[in-house]
Amino acid sequence: MATNNKLSPEEKKKRSQERALERSFLAQHRRIFERAGFNRLSQVDGVHFEFEGIKSELDDIFVYENVVVFAEYTRAKGRNLGEHTKGKSGIFNKINEDPSKFLKFFRDLSSGTDAWLNQSTYTPKQLRFAFIHGSQEAVEDHHQALFHSTIFMSLSERSYFRSLTNSIKKSARFEIFEYLGINVSQVGQGGTVAVSTPIDSYPGIILPSEQSHFPTGFGVVSFYIDPDALLRRSYVLRRNGWRDGLRLYQRLILPSKIAAIRTHLKSEKRSFSNNIVLTLPDLTP
Repeated sequence: MATNNKLSPEEKKKRSQERALERSFLAQHRRIFERAGFNRLSQVDGVHFEFEGIKSELDDIFVYENVVVFAEYTRAKGRNLGEHTKGKSGIFNKINEDPSKFLKFFRDLSSGTDAWLNQSTYTPKQLRFAFIHGSQEAVEDHHQALFHSTIFMSLSERSYFRSLTNSIKKSARFEIFEYLGINVSQVGQGGTVAVSTPIDSYPGIILPSEQSHFPTGFGVVSFYIDPDALLRRSYVLRRNGWRDGLRLYQRLILPSKIAAIRTHLKSEKRSFSNNIVLTLPDLTP
């Protein structure tokens, strides 16, 4: 006798809601990297494979110049989250042993990966890799310990980067590089990677102590720095950010405010002169 597997209207509604939540969850992570200027390779999500004896799949691969980010997301909870995390540790660790070897293998299964490798001007040794695991709930420490090198993006960190990339978009990539543990000097431009980190000089003026009114031993230096160099070197402590240990923060400026400022400066053909106050290390030359 045949079994009736038709779903009730309530079950269909629940399943539809779950699928919508899953799509939204995936989109939240993807927008972070895409707004920051990363490209998401096509034909990655849903591609099942077996790499060196391990069967698995990946959710995403993002690339920016020579930076490659492998990503996995899950909305699992409780015991299911633990089981899912343990199940992914094997393939993440295996890929981490030789990421370039995996890309060479995976290009035969993913047209997006193949196309990117065909147009990439970087050698395998110039590539920099990072691994991201995003989840709705916190992954327990003993499960994180199963991974050799993976960043577990928490809910608060995901919310922070969503707001950051929504506000300043591609300028957020420098902070994302740091979050991934990649020095900006390791990020290539136009197919080249710097052999060493250049030292830039910014002539300054030392304010006489009689005018600064600071205690003896404190000096005030004024100098100009171009916006691009500043963005590569600086960050702002923000509430719920990934480095808010000091509990110091500034609010993110709204995208509408940024747009209004740009419109005003363009229409009036003006520019803003801004001052940024910072503390320099004692050994700054």
